[in-house]
Amino acid sequence: MKFLLVIDRDGTLIVNDDYLGRNTLWQNELILNDSVVNFLSFVNTKYQPVMIVVSNQSGVARGYFSERRVQDINTEISRQLTKQGISMSLIWEYCPDVDEVYAKVHPEVSWDQSYIKQETRRKPSSKMVVDALSRINMSVFDFEKILVLGNSRDDKGLANFLSCGYIDVTGKSYELLICEFNQMKF
Repeated sequence: MKFLLVIDRDGTLIVNDDYLGRNTLWQNELILNDSVVNFLSFVNTKYQPVMIVVSNQSGVARGYFSERRVQDINTEISRQLTKQGISMSLIWEYCPDVDEVYAKVHPEVSWDQSYIKQETRRKPSSKMVVDALSRINMSVFDFEKILVLGNSRDDKGLANFLSCGYIDVTGKSYELLICEFNQMKF
């Protein structure tokens, strides 16, 4: 079975969901979500899915950190997963931009104007998934099953755009994630 697993980063793959990378010592703040990591290990062993991590990173547009910091965090997450003996091939995609409407709704933020766009790749759009798959010469139509793991309305919206399964990982144990996954008849 060709299986695509799309994973949110902040609040899903990692516990942190409040602009990780804002502080200089962000490495000390990074916490993997053990339930999700164990779930990914199980799914990877049993199904060997294509796995894409997609992440809205408005902290860049807000001036909290650079795109380089986002990439460093992604590299560190991969390193920590490998250190735990989990060898997963993850494709990373992020969107540092915000759209003009969102920026106008938040005038209290000192936006970096170069990251304010008329249109973005931010979730719930599926553009990050499409871009990641195109880098490996695939499309969403190459998969029999697609599942999004997330913790937000944007993640659920992404699943709706992809017409696929969705599991909200918020507060769920590994066992509960497996139970929900098995109910989806994968």
